[in-house]
Amino acid sequence: MSRTGPTNPRVLFLIPARGGSKGLPGKNLAPVGGIPLVGRAARLGRLAARSLGAGSRVVCSTDDPRIADTAREWGAEAPFLRPPELASDGARSIDVAFHALEALPDDFDALVLLQPTSPLTEVDDVLKAIALHQEGGLPVVSVCPAEHPAEWLYAIDQAGRLARLLAVAPPDQRQQARQTFRANGAVYVSSPASLRNHDSFFGAETRAFVMPNERSVDIDSVNDLQAARAWLASRPVQPVKIAGHSIGAADRCFVIADGGVNDTGDLRAARAFVDAAVASGADAVKFEPARTGALDEKRHGELLAHCQANGIVFLSTPRDETGADVLDALGVEAFRMTEADITNLRLVRHVAGKHKPVVLAIEQATLPAVSAAVDAMRDAGNRSVVLLRTIDGSADGSDASLRGMAPLRDAFGLPAGVSDRTIGDAIPFAAVALGASVIEKPLTLDRARPGSSHEPSTEAEAFRRMIGGIRAIERAIAAGERLA
Repeated sequence: MSRTGPTNPRVLFLIPARGGSKGLPGKNLAPVGGIPLVGRAARLGRLAARSLGAGSRVVCSTDDPRIADTAREWGAEAPFLRPPELASDGARSIDVAFHALEALPDDFDALVLLQPTSPLTEVDDVLKAIALHQEGGLPVVSVCPAEHPAEWLYAIDQAGRLARLLAVAPPDQRQQARQTFRANGAVYVSSPASLRNHDSFFGAETRAFVMPNERSVDIDSVNDLQAARAWLASRPVQPVKIAGHSIGAADRCFVIADGGVNDTGDLRAARAFVDAAVASGADAVKFEPARTGALDEKRHGELLAHCQANGIVFLSTPRDETGADVLDALGVEAFRMTEADITNLRLVRHVAGKHKPVVLAIEQATLPAVSAAVDAMRDAGNRSVVLLRTIDGSADGSDASLRGMAPLRDAFGLPAGVSDRTIGDAIPFAAVALGASVIEKPLTLDRARPGSSHEPSTEAEAFRRMIGGIRAIERAIAAGERLA
């Protein structure tokens, strides 16, 4: 590697994830924010590799087939299983790196070790560490500020006596002590040649990449795992702005009246539906043109104008690129997409490229599939995404689960809510109490109308009462926070 490094370095992102662990058995498969630790590392490497361009690889080195399968599910390669001698407690990470370099035929400019046990590492951390390595070609190790000055550290001998680790007296005040740092275990970067020459990532010329303490949790125990989960759960998400509404803000839920399942293509009925949604206090209405054939530009234009005149957001679901183009040209303020679109990454990128917010319902999609769609939107330069967990459940909602909502928020750092298909208000009320940013619910003008979609929908007066209940819950939560 030259002193300044290549513009697009060929990087081996290596994820060391052995199956054994005495401190926390099975830790590399333990979920944090709904994603297994090895899956988080694989996704991190994949996002970093995309930013660097072609030529980089993301490889998991493990002795455990389950870990290998999980790594593949989240986008990493697992082309080999490491030998038993490299899976013991005494195996060195540097030897695992050498094994991977020998097993792979590529000629890499740099090797980046991504530890699954550092789940709070962000893509920018990895890319900045690589950039620091490129500046001078020297090894880079991530560190974070130490909590206490090194002068305060002691060893205890067999007799229980204290002995200073440093041959200097501790300062009278903490402010007088030198700032010290500790390796946080998150990111290691080196050229293969440097690794072979020095047999280590560390050395006299190793450079430090400083990460904040809040992203420097290194999981080796149950307490560490709980700390990482708690941090993700408390992490504020960036609100998504749609027509003056701030989705993801702590104090107000965005309510969508869903007319898609009941849309017959009748413009008069659709306008009446909008009027009912406005009267109920809904923030948005949603239509699904695919239910009635191709997207009707004239009809959609008239509905959009009617919504704008009445101060309610118009959402529609494009089923193809042409439909997205028509909606964009009409001036919609956001797009609504469904699980059926998640694996159509070409459509996902096309819609995201309009640079308007996207409300994405995931229904029963797996988290890796959701991740691929979210990452495709981010690749297109769009981070304004809201995720909805669809809940069908039984008639009374007894088999519905709201536990999947928080992992969505924690996994991707995005506002999350529910698209509720159960009868009654129980699910919306519980979801708001648990922090839902969006509630989507089917609205009908008459449940007795022909068609299977009307009966499970909510009529206008009940919809209005539901929204009133949602606002009351929000006020109660806000009052409780003020008292706390």
